Amino acid sequence: MSGGLFSVVTRSDAGINLKNGNFYISYTDIVSPSYNPPQLRGRLEITRTYNSKSVTASEFGFGWGWYFATSLRIDNEGGVFFKEHGSGDTRMGSGLSRFATQERALEMTLIRYSIPSLPRRSDYTPRFEALVRTQQTRLSATAQNLDSGLEFPVHPSVGWRQEMPGSSVVRTPDGYERRKPDGEREVFDLNGKLLMKRQANGYFIRIIYNS
Repeated sequence: MSGGLFSVVTRSDAGINLKNGNFYISYTDIVSPSYNPPQLRGRLEITRTYNSKSVTASEFGFGWGWYFATSLRIDNEGGVFFKEHGSGDTRMGSGLSRFATQERALEMTLIRYSIPSLPRRSDYTPRFEALVRTQQTRLSATAQNLDSGLEFPVHPSVGWRQEMPGSSVVRTPDGYERRKPDGEREVFDLNGKLLMKRQANGYFIRIIYNS
C-alpha cells in the first residue's frame, strides 16, 4: 500500500545465529518511496527486529528493537557503550582499551599528586594488566548498579572526546554526539537517549519522547 509520503511494505528477513542460538527476524514496515522529494526519497524507513535472546524492550515490545531505540552509556572508567538498534549489539570504546593510554594516564595522575619520582615501568605494569583482566567483571557490575539506581553515571566535562572504530563521541553542553566519517551525526541527551539523527546534507530526524 502506498500514497503520500510513505509506503507500507512487508519486507522481512530472518535467521538463526548458530553460535548462540539467537533467532532473529526483521520487518521493514514503512519506507519513503522514490517519488518523494529528494530530502525524503528513500531516506527514512522503519525496520523492527526481534531477537529471541534480547532482554530489553522497545516501543514494539519485549525483544524487539529498531533504529531509534539506540542508546548510549558512559561507564565510570571512561568507556562508551552503544546499545545498537535491532541487532542488539553493544559497541564499546573502552577507557582501558589501549595500554599506552593507560600508562600516560598513570603518569599524569602521579604528576597531579606531586609524587616526586615516577616508578619504573616494571612496577606499575602488572597493576594495569590486572585491571584489564578484570575489566569486564567490573563493567558488568557497574551496568547492573546503574540500571538499579545503586550508582549514578559520572559524566566527563564538556569537550571530552572518545575515539571509536568508525566514529567518535564528543561530550556537548546538552549531552553527547556520535560523529561518523561520512558526516552523519547522532545526538543523545545526558540519559543516553537518542534525540536526533542528522545526515551530512543537513537532513535530520528529531525524536520527541512523551514523559
